[in-house]
Amino acid sequence: MRQVDYIMINVSSILELLDKIKYEYGDKKVVELYEKRILELKDPRLSFEFAKRYKGANIKAHEEVVANSNNYEYETYLFQYKFAHEIKGADIYKLSKKVIESGNPYYNFLFAKDIKGIDIKAHEEVILNKKVADVSLLFARYIDGADIKAHEKIVLDSLDARSNYEFAKYVKGADILAHCKAVAKSLNAGFCYEFAHDIKNADIKMLEEAIINSNDSYYILHFARNIKGANKKSLGQAIIKNGDAEFNFKFAKFIKGSNVLAHGQVVIDSGNPEYNYKFAKSIKGADIKSHEQVVIQSKNPYYCLLFSKNIKGSNIFSLAKVIFESENSDMIKSFLDSHPDFDLNSFREKKESKTVEKDANIIKLNKILYKKEKYFNRKM
Repeated sequence: MRQVDYIMINVSSILELLDKIKYEYGDKKVVELYEKRILELKDPRLSFEFAKRYKGANIKAHEEVVANSNNYEYETYLFQYKFAHEIKGADIYKLSKKVIESGNPYYNFLFAKDIKGIDIKAHEEVILNKKVADVSLLFARYIDGADIKAHEKIVLDSLDARSNYEFAKYVKGADILAHCKAVAKSLNAGFCYEFAHDIKNADIKMLEEAIINSNDSYYILHFARNIKGANKKSLGQAIIKNGDAEFNFKFAKFIKGSNVLAHGQVVIDSGNPEYNYKFAKSIKGADIKSHEQVVIQSKNPYYCLLFSKNIKGSNIFSLAKVIFESENSDMIKSFLDSHPDFDLNSFREKKESKTVEKDANIIKLNKILYKKEKYFNRKM
């Protein structure tokens, strides 16, 4: 293991021990005994923490370590920023220059934001040259005198949905239509929805088209529910095309004027017993019998039980057949408890009759096949 890795791993332990000595003997003893050794380690975090924690520390000596460190495993520019921001008497101009030379856009933004008296334009130049959308957004949002148009161009060119949405939302004078186009082009359904919901003068039709093309059923539904001026028919067609049982049920449930039968057919075709039951139970105008047939064919005793309990006019016999054949005692008991008038003897007779009829049909089919096979063998 390299020495620098060992030091990095044990910085917290070193500081903990120094704090114990400070508690016992005071700051002066810590500085007298250990400052020289700490400085020799040339570790930016240790020097920053030492200068911050212990009175009488040699600020300039520790600043020198932080300013000249090449320990990028520690993000040296982080401690250059922290030293300038938190240590009284720090040479902010020297540290500012070091952060500018590092070219790190985020810490150049922090310097411009938090350190008074430094050359803001020099830090801005670094950020503009780096063309990092989220940092340009931060600079334009928080720094007085920022070159809004230059930062805006970086954000627009990035096509980053979040940065364009937040630029339009938070930066005074932003070009709303341009950011709207960038968000729409990204096909990020979440930010297309947020832009339409939050940004005044957003192009609703443009964002609606993008959200349909994203094929994201969740945001298509929410766009139809919550965005004034949304084309609910087009959004409903998109949900139908996506073929998702859950969202076709929800669209039919929440969107007034939706095509109930078309959404219901998607749910039927899915074969999903849960959403076929929910559709039949909750949606006015639903094709109850078709949804019931799916639930029966699923052989799911739980949803057959719910259908029998909660859907008026349901086929109790067929639903009961699935429940009894499941041999699930809890389901059977719940069924009988919820249908106290259910004629169990009649049900058994019908079930036996169905079995006999089924057996008779099998025998008849076997006879026909036997005759055909006999005739075929004769010809051979």
